[in-house]
Amino acid sequence: MIAPVAAVLSLALQAHAGEVGAPTVRGPAVDRTRQPAAGPERDLALPPIRQFTVRGIKGYLVERPGLPIVQLELSWNLGGATDPAGKEGLASLCVDWLGEGTKRLDKTAFENKKADLGARIGIGAGAETTGLSLAVVTSRLEPALGLVAELLIEPGLRPADLERLRGQAKASVVQARGNADGAGARAWSAAFWGRAHPYGHVVEEKSLDAISAADCASVVKRLAPEGAELVVVGDVTVEQLTPLLEKSLASWKGKAPARAKVGPPRGLKGTVFFVDIPGAEQSKVIVGHGGPARAAPDYAATMVMSQVFGQGLSSRLVQNLRERNGYTYGANGGFAYRRSGSAFMVQSSIRTDATGKALAEIKHELTGMSTTPPTSDELRRERDGGLRALPARFATNAALARSVGELLSFGLPLDTWQRFPAELRAVDDKAAAAAVKAHLQPTQKVVVAGDRAKVLPELEALAKDGSFGREGLVLLDADGRAIK
Repeated sequence: MIAPVAAVLSLALQAHAGEVGAPTVRGPAVDRTRQPAAGPERDLALPPIRQFTVRGIKGYLVERPGLPIVQLELSWNLGGATDPAGKEGLASLCVDWLGEGTKRLDKTAFENKKADLGARIGIGAGAETTGLSLAVVTSRLEPALGLVAELLIEPGLRPADLERLRGQAKASVVQARGNADGAGARAWSAAFWGRAHPYGHVVEEKSLDAISAADCASVVKRLAPEGAELVVVGDVTVEQLTPLLEKSLASWKGKAPARAKVGPPRGLKGTVFFVDIPGAEQSKVIVGHGGPARAAPDYAATMVMSQVFGQGLSSRLVQNLRERNGYTYGANGGFAYRRSGSAFMVQSSIRTDATGKALAEIKHELTGMSTTPPTSDELRRERDGGLRALPARFATNAALARSVGELLSFGLPLDTWQRFPAELRAVDDKAAAAAVKAHLQPTQKVVVAGDRAKVLPELEALAKDGSFGREGLVLLDADGRAIK
């Protein structure tokens, strides 16, 4: 059998090389010098969101019959923003500990049980919320909900697991301090928000060491049903789902935390903030200022404007820094939204020897958005691209669940996404120019993490010329503390 197979392979290779004649199938001639036309814009048709309540949980269901899969996203108002001073990292560490298994099932047995059910169960804490997700085929929904309930009602909370997770978290802190990207992000939190601000917490080894098992038990107890929010998407109805939830969560009691009240940024005084990363081949650069709320009426115009400025390869920022000057592989500029406001941020990893030049070009592009607002062609490109890409945002159960969760998190009406295409189409030159005027500020904070010997003189000159602001240069350590 070996010889005939080898002969066939040899014949195929000869034919590919043109040594053996073979018929050629030719299609219509294609003009490869012109970009293909975009396909037709698809209408956005989303199924309705049905509301329900079970065990004090506020539920939202989007039925998607046909594919027998269900996605659940359960969330609580508890995250890094609620960590007490001196115990930064509390929510993340404790919620990770909760996910390590149940009293009956240790981590290995718990993972095996998930595999037996074909279920994906994950839990983790972010800046403002803790989320638990479940994805499972509809026929296994009942036992999968039972496993979720067991995790929440009878968590394992084994001391050895906590110490292992603490060690991993401390190693992540060390790793973040030692590279420009991580140190830059930590410095930005302190410089823009302020270390004492709920959004500006910086996790350190000593704050992780201060967290006790009792602290975590208290955090886990706060993950209660009354006031939690549940988004469900998939092949299930409210009539089928609510009895399953009632049964599995029958013994789960308690009141979940209310939304934390968060004030405006309380960042450090200064314009240019620098963290020394000796020998860094690239500088992490972050330039930004405060921004609007996610619920602002001009959200669509602000989104399109920021895409023209810094989102994607066609943006002004990337065309300048990458295509024309070769300072970076990529860059991004846009609004990072939180429940309380947002931050406009330009971020990039810049060649060390081009750090000062790149910052000058970033300032040039920011100024250019005011002097030369988005053109009709730029708006058409981003607006049409956004409309055509919008259906993909809801293509999977998980993606749709996240999109509904976004509405809940920001307190937006449940019909927001149905109205969004019309709002996007309405963004014209005047609306985009108004968004630039309203939301791009003339002064910014600049954070740079890089090699002091190579970039600090440029930053000193930048702080002196006042192009970003006139509050001077501040040296920070990798934990966001000023160096005197």
